Amino acid sequence: MNQSTDRDTACLQVCKGAIEICHRIYKQQSTSDCTPMPFMMGMLCSFLWFQYAILKPDMVVVTLNVIGFTLQTTFLFWFYLYTKPKGQLNVHIGALLLLIVSFHTWLFYGVADTDSAMRTAGYLAIVASIAFFASPLTLLARVLQTRSSQYLPLPLILSSFTVGVLWTLYGLLKQDTFITIPNVLASLITACQLILICIFPRKPLCDTQRLV
Repeated sequence: MNQSTDRDTACLQVCKGAIEICHRIYKQQSTSDCTPMPFMMGMLCSFLWFQYAILKPDMVVVTLNVIGFTLQTTFLFWFYLYTKPKGQLNVHIGALLLLIVSFHTWLFYGVADTDSAMRTAGYLAIVASIAFFASPLTLLARVLQTRSSQYLPLPLILSSFTVGVLWTLYGLLKQDTFITIPNVLASLITACQLILICIFPRKPLCDTQRLV
């Protein structure tokens, strides 16, 4: 498997899915039917994998997650511009930044040795990855209630599925269980989300049905 090709494909898929969501926000001039959680979890996930890769080290993972963190930050900023009011979002972003600073301080100054810090970063990254890929499932109850998958961000789910499969292959190639395990689970989670989208058509929703 060509690592350069996988790297380019993964970046393209992440970027494509998020750009489509940002374009929809721009067309609507509103984030009323969107959630910032995928972007925020994407930032946290990229940060933790970056920490893991620095400690391991693995320059492919470092490079991809620097790009990923930059993209997710840009997309969150775009989401922020079109969010009104911003009070609740400010609290969420503040909590995210506090988590990032806390994790960095703990991993580099609070853990006894590099190997322990690497394993700790790996476990944290696994949890964050699963939460990131599962974040659209927070809308599951609304999907079942309306029998419409309109709320599920198809571009992001599709790109997440592709990225999960690519990272699974990379983890198997490098024999890295920290990378393989969460991405196998992520591929299964996003595959289930795609099945939901196939079962429940993406029917247009009236304004009163949209998320507030």
